[in-house]
Amino acid sequence: MEHNLLALTERCSPKKLFSCQLCGKVLCSKASLKRHIADKHAERQEEYRCIICERVYCSHKDYY
Repeated sequence: MEHNLLALTERCSPKKLFSCQLCGKVLCSKASLKRHIADKHAERQEEYRCIICERVYCSHKDYY
């Protein structure tokens, strides 16, 4: 985790880092934090299944 935090502080202002309260991941912007929470922590209502291999994806963007 320290390596990731160091990489973030090199490209983001250390004063403007946003930490996920659910998993501790640190992100550069409030928008990134909102997207992270929606992608990783929200309960999934829909699933997307590939008609070729039948693999199931949790989000539309992961499906493509």
